[in-house]
Amino acid sequence: MPSVATAIDAFIKRFDPERVRAVLLNPNQVGDFTDASTLSKRLADLHALPRTEVIAVDGREKQGNGLIYADFFDFT
Repeated sequence: MPSVATAIDAFIKRFDPERVRAVLLNPNQVGDFTDASTLSKRLADLHALPRTEVIAVDGREKQGNGLIYADFFDFT
């Protein structure tokens, strides 16, 4: 599997979405914690992509992250 930035860049080029949201979970789904310098580099690589919104979520916190995944559309 390519890096996250490479995969998202290919997705943008193939599908031409209005925007892409990347959410980095730390620790990840298997519990591995990413050090601050690696996380910072990943955030910077993703932030450099066009039309890409990037956030990092502290996965150790079980409260307060619910609205991060909400998106609101106004089609009026």
